[in-house]
Amino acid sequence: MKKLRIRDLLLKYPLLDRARVHGFAAFFRYGLLLYDTSYRRLSVIPEAAKPFVGTAGIWNQKPGSMNSLKPAVYAYFHGHMHVLLGLTPRERLTLIVSNSRDGEMIARAAEDMGYQVARGSRTEGGVKGAFKLLGAAGSERSILFPVDGPRGPKEVVKPEVIRIAQLAGLPIIPVVARARTMDKMKSWDNYNCPYMHSMMVYVYGAPMNVSAGAGAGAGAGAGGGAGAGTGAGAGAGVGTGMGDENAGDKEGVEKLRQELETYMLALSAKAEHFFDQDVYNDYLD
Repeated sequence: MKKLRIRDLLLKYPLLDRARVHGFAAFFRYGLLLYDTSYRRLSVIPEAAKPFVGTAGIWNQKPGSMNSLKPAVYAYFHGHMHVLLGLTPRERLTLIVSNSRDGEMIARAAEDMGYQVARGSRTEGGVKGAFKLLGAAGSERSILFPVDGPRGPKEVVKPEVIRIAQLAGLPIIPVVARARTMDKMKSWDNYNCPYMHSMMVYVYGAPMNVSAGAGAGAGAGAGGGAGAGTGAGAGAGVGTGMGDENAGDKEGVEKLRQELETYMLALSAKAEHFFDQDVYNDYLD
């Protein structure tokens, strides 16, 4: 006898699948309200990033207080996807989401939360998604990019984020987050699941210039930013249609990719120990 799978039921009964999508979207939407009112957040923002980053919370914002923020590409790890909930202002952020059925749930919820959504992945709709991201940058909106999505390997930065930032003419600002108490799920990205009412810290990096020809200069900026940033937060990869790069361009992108990956891992390591007593006390002082 053939084993009955939920996936088969959803494919056979589209109305059931539609109810699932709407149900999960509502769950995410009301979960956001719970997050905004239940989690205490701290943010570590280096001076160089302050023109791009306002705060990790929304409750103390005054109307128009963030209108002067400059757009950037926020780079985050898939397992730290909860960083999206703390980035503001949400109405000026564009999120890339895959074309899958699960991506549909995330997209609906994200739009209800106030984000703009660009749909696309490496295998489907990538170029279309890239153009929407670039259009968002032209409208003074920031871009949210999961650097190791959609399927990993975990915490391995993919080159698409570099190419998008170059085409958009925006700096990359890495952001990682750590909850004081949390569990790591048994998924490919070891998703960090914060406990209810847990305190969270968002650690931002200094802006990384990846403009064409930035090359070695970007490495120095990233290295310095790591020190500044830690002294003081359902995605998909997307193709950009840049298949005609020459060897020099590819080498430059690969160098920048490696620098960003090293920088983000350093920030993540600092965030991991943020709530150690001595580090946390230094922050409060």
